[in-house]
Amino acid sequence: MSGRDRIAEMQKIFQSSSQYTHLQGKNPVVNRFASVIVPGVLGAAAIVMLVNGAHKLYTGQGKME
Repeated sequence: MSGRDRIAEMQKIFQSSSQYTHLQGKNPVVNRFASVIVPGVLGAAAIVMLVNGAHKLYTGQGKME
């Protein structure tokens, strides 16, 4: 079975489904990593950058002369 046939078969399966199709990986650790850990790390990094910027504004660090 070639790659095109395999893709066409998978397309038929997904397109014939009348319900919502949720594509999840087989490994729950990877799903947890993608849905919880990555957004958490991005949010934490954003908070750290905001706090750092507010601290620099308050103390006057990083001013150009």
